[in-house]
This record gives sequence, C-alpha cells and structure tokens, in this order.
Amino acid sequence: MKNINIIEEEEDYGNIIEEEEMDDINFEESDEELPIVINEDEFIKQFTINEKTKSPSPPRKIVNELDNEDDIVYRDKYGKRITRDQWLLLNQVK
Repeated sequence: MKNINIIEEEEDYGNIIEEEEMDDINFEESDEELPIVINEDEFIKQFTINEKTKSPSPPRKIVNELDNEDDIVYRDKYGKRITRDQWLLLNQVK
C-alpha cells in the first residue's frame, strides 16, 4: 500500500488535499482525466541538483573606503618598500 496525496482545485474552497492509500495506480484502465502524479523525492532532488554550490574560496576582505592607510606606500631613502611602522622609526624626530 502507498499513501498518495490528491490535490483538487475547487473554485469555492481553494485547493483540497486528500490522502488515500492505494495498492497500485493503473493509468491504462481508466478513461477519466487523471491528476498528475509527482514523486515528491524526485521533484525535490531536481531542484537540489540545480542549486549553486558554495564556493570553497576563503572569505574576501572587506575594504573600508575611508581607510586611506592601505593606499599609502612607504619607502625608505633607497626606494625600498617598507611598512608604516618601519617608516615611523626611520623618520622619528631625534
């Protein structure tokens, strides 16, 4: 026995969902227009396959536009690039 949900559209009452137990569904023996039967697990599986997976890349650094220290390049007297702390040590007032 299988439990199936039958959804019927009613103009006055909206959608009605009925749950019935059936041994087997045989579409060939019926002349009636039958509802579309959807396997819920397969239906959900189709959507999860198409979902975009998360990228394994590390989180990106948020750049603060007001932080101007990143734009400043400190150099020693020979033109070699140095950090801000090194520049302050070299240029401290004696």
